[in-house]
Amino acid sequence: SDYANGSGQIREGLAQTGQAGHVTQLGVDVPSLTAIPPATDKGFKDSGLKVTFDYTNSWVVIDLPIADVEKYGGAKFDGSTLTAVDVKSATDAYAVSSQWDNTIKDNGLPPSTDSWNVGDNNCFGPPAATLSNVGAATAQFTDAAAAAAKLVDIDGRPLAGKPVRFTVGAVTVIAKTGADGVAKAAVKPKGKAGTYALVTSFAGDASAGKVSISTPFTVTVERTALKLSSTATRKPTVTAVLRDNDAHAVAGQQLTWLVNGKKVGSATTNSSGVAKFTRVKKGQKVSVVFAGVKGEFGGTKAVRKV
Repeated sequence: SDYANGSGQIREGLAQTGQAGHVTQLGVDVPSLTAIPPATDKGFKDSGLKVTFDYTNSWVVIDLPIADVEKYGGAKFDGSTLTAVDVKSATDAYAVSSQWDNTIKDNGLPPSTDSWNVGDNNCFGPPAATLSNVGAATAQFTDAAAAAAKLVDIDGRPLAGKPVRFTVGAVTVIAKTGADGVAKAAVKPKGKAGTYALVTSFAGDASAGKVSISTPFTVTVERTALKLSSTATRKPTVTAVLRDNDAHAVAGQQLTWLVNGKKVGSATTNSSGVAKFTRVKKGQKVSVVFAGVKGEFGGTKAVRKV
């Protein structure tokens, strides 16, 4: 709780523990916060009751062991023995409790007459789901990453047929989970080399609650390679082809030509990644250099004797 070890007036049960209403104890037939104590009051009992503050979904998850229900209820818990559920949210300011909300219809006064079926979570929202990143979290500048995420229910069982959203910057891709609970998508970022966030999310539905995770995502510069060829003629032509490491043409990039180590000109690759050079004679050594583009393409060079 946010009030753990706080200096303010409001604390749970005046006990600076950060626990919700002393979550190690279960109230069994206890009086309401505002009513005069009734004749029947079994008081608070030691329990494995656990309260989790889910800040992502703005939920408070209350986990009560069935063994405690059976122990203090005095009967086997098969669903028929549970007739009503009454949950309250309140704060203690010194010796006065202030109730904020409860599960009774219209926030009425106890006793609660609402009936509940075991496993029916309509009151508290769908059961929690869990997402985990099981795919790639890196890609080169022009490549797509094989992103993947696994969606499971509160018991760790795969959730199939659920839409999972993958977002990196302005790029969003949606894919459905398979029978194994895994959704796969090719995510191609638009940003230059750097570190981004891969946000993976499930919006939730009646069967599972919403969930979102963020994973560091790295974009690296695209690796490149140059290949040189030349014609065996009296006036040879040298052809340079610039491609990335996936053999895709890299167009619109400037190449620098050198003959016997001396710079003699430059050219821009066409749509096929090709640039040609004719100012060379037989027997000369031709070099071509691609300096690269910061945050986009890595540099490379090639040498050929004509």
